[in-house]
Amino acid sequence: MILYVCRSGTATKDDESLEMKISAAHPNLTVVAFHGYVSYDESVKGIQNVNKRLNSGDGMGVIVFYRNGKFLTGEAYKTFRQRFKNFQ
Repeated sequence: MILYVCRSGTATKDDESLEMKISAAHPNLTVVAFHGYVSYDESVKGIQNVNKRLNSGDGMGVIVFYRNGKFLTGEAYKTFRQRFKNFQ
């Protein structure tokens, strides 16, 4: 499941991200989310960029993967997009 939501992979005050909670509640589901702010562009399918700071355009956001409530891996979104060009 891909959560196309800003900061969906960012921990909250209780140290659990939305992604972590969903993956823990659905153990056989791999959940993909973003640590940062997702930039959308209506002319482009999918996510154009993920930024560390809101409206910054810095491209320093991270894509993260969870399964069974546990962190699997994470990577800078711009690096991930270079490796997986078809990801939307």
